[in-house]
Amino acid sequence: MKYLVLLLLALCPLIAVAEPAPGVARLAQVGGPERQIDLTIWYPSDTEAAEVVGGNAVFRGATAAPAAPLPTGRLPLVIVSHGGLRSATDSGAWLSAALARRDMIAVEVNGPRVTGAGDAVDEIWQRPRDIVATMDRVLSDPVWSRHVDTNRISVVGFALGGTAALLAGGARIDPAIFAASCDGAGGPDCGWLERQGRTLADVRRDRLDRMRGDPRVASVVAVAPEYRAAWQDGMGRMSAPAHIVRLGAPGGPAPDGATLAAIPDAAPADAFAVCTETGSRILREDGGDPALCASSPDARRAVHARLLDQVLEGLAARTRQ
Repeated sequence: MKYLVLLLLALCPLIAVAEPAPGVARLAQVGGPERQIDLTIWYPSDTEAAEVVGGNAVFRGATAAPAAPLPTGRLPLVIVSHGGLRSATDSGAWLSAALARRDMIAVEVNGPRVTGAGDAVDEIWQRPRDIVATMDRVLSDPVWSRHVDTNRISVVGFALGGTAALLAGGARIDPAIFAASCDGAGGPDCGWLERQGRTLADVRRDRLDRMRGDPRVASVVAVAPEYRAAWQDGMGRMSAPAHIVRLGAPGGPAPDGATLAAIPDAAPADAFAVCTETGSRILREDGGDPALCASSPDARRAVHARLLDQVLEGLAARTRQ
């Protein structure tokens, strides 16, 4: 009997993924030699799951079917830019998989992992460039370009990725306000930057000044975007409709040119995946933020369902103006 129990326990991970799942594929080393990004492509499929994507010791991943047959026809393309400066690869897998289950092609952008503050201060303009490079790569690919409806290209972003999504859609950022964003209350990475002797004032302002939106973007959804004071006055220049989702109190009216929704009983951490049973402990032991795993699995799944509804609502405005 003991060996039967051990066998069943060993088979549990396999049983957990033996269900229909979205297809998944990867494109590696996209972009130029100075900054290469990796793309994880999610697409509709009813093939049996055989892999878990985006899982680690802290967060649970999403089930996927690698090498599943590609969809027929042309589908909406959603580029997903998830997480802040130090988010792990495929941290938005739960959202990308959910979008693929709703007959979209979702491409999560995985940029180089930021390890030092010297590179981090320039992520504000690098992330929108990654989004543009992703569009270029997918639309030029001999396989994937045949499956994309080029009139329905959207960007969904969370945290710093949410700010990048707005900038890719045409919002403008004020370099001076951004450079001073750590003054006073500060932001989520201000302490980390300061401990390494860097500030946001070290950003390459010339790159911020030259940033422009991409006209191929038909709509933007930004979840808890960072550095609000620096971009909220530049929303009027957007060429794409934007939907902003705040996790927590609404915090004032919507910026000009955008619609606004809030999930008052949620926290920004709830946009991350469901945590493992040991996630909170690992974060404490490694000097991370245990608040990332403050919500119970059921509570976080409930927020995910409401957040997905808001993302879909924002994507419904993708008709070009």
